[in-house]
Amino acid sequence: VVTIIEAAPVEHRLLVAIILLLWVSGFASAFVDNIPYTAAMCPVIVQMADDLNLPLRPLVWTLALGACMGGNGTLIGASANVVTAGLSQHYGYPISFMKFFATGFPVMIGSMFTLTGYLLVAHVAIGWDVR
Repeated sequence: VVTIIEAAPVEHRLLVAIILLLWVSGFASAFVDNIPYTAAMCPVIVQMADDLNLPLRPLVWTLALGACMGGNGTLIGASANVVTAGLSQHYGYPISFMKFFATGFPVMIGSMFTLTGYLLVAHVAIGWDVR
């Protein structure tokens, strides 16, 4: 990911970083619990911001939002999904991985597209919260 960002012209690196970090975080968090993923990625984005001279705040927001929305994609993406499925099963309404995926993954994709637009407008076009 860092290599791809480095290959971009300096004036477009934040844009590329936001898009890559959001989508990689979203897909990773759909299949790995989003809490450990986010915890593991925090030092990575701090180092990435330092190495590439990028503002950290937009990267932190991008990681948080990507991991959050990614957790909605699959049953195992977020702890709350697992707990809810367990309770649902207990009360006679089982939710399979595929049943959750059929609903959650399209919602995740739609949310990710919306967030891509938001983050690019807020942090690249307007420069809000870029310090």
